[in-house]
Amino acid sequence: MAAYEVLLPIFDDDGRRTTLFLQHVVGKLLRRPYEVAIEALGERDDPLDAIEKACRKEAPMYGAYFAIAYERQDADTFEMRAERCFFLDFFSRHGNPLLTTALCAWDANWMRAIDPAVSGLRAERTSLMSLGDDACRFRVIGTDDPLALYSDKLDEQFGAERESG
Repeated sequence: MAAYEVLLPIFDDDGRRTTLFLQHVVGKLLRRPYEVAIEALGERDDPLDAIEKACRKEAPMYGAYFAIAYERQDADTFEMRAERCFFLDFFSRHGNPLLTTALCAWDANWMRAIDPAVSGLRAERTSLMSLGDDACRFRVIGTDDPLALYSDKLDEQFGAERESG
């Protein structure tokens, strides 16, 4: 919130451009450690199981500030669903729920690090509470396509703006 308030005048009081800039900057934070960790999990005998276990082990870190459900929908699909988010609550109380997307950009790091050519998995984020959905859905799915792309609702909403901005 403080970074947004300091940067807003630099971007001519354009809240959307300021938010896009923060998505870009925050999205790159700690990217490499996540890439290394997820790459290692992707090389395991059962990479989907390894990723699921890693996600579940992080649950205590979130405490009561988040409500996250984990579901193994079938042998090839794992979904993590956030139904309450501290950051969305905070930014909403301060009148700027869209600013939550700066943290959403950071959240994508672990999913972008999944390499279908190595792990046989692809990731997608199909919904975001920061964009008005009822939950944030992070899904990892088995694939036989080594070139399968990561898909993200945040990119669908802001991708072109980030590239042209």
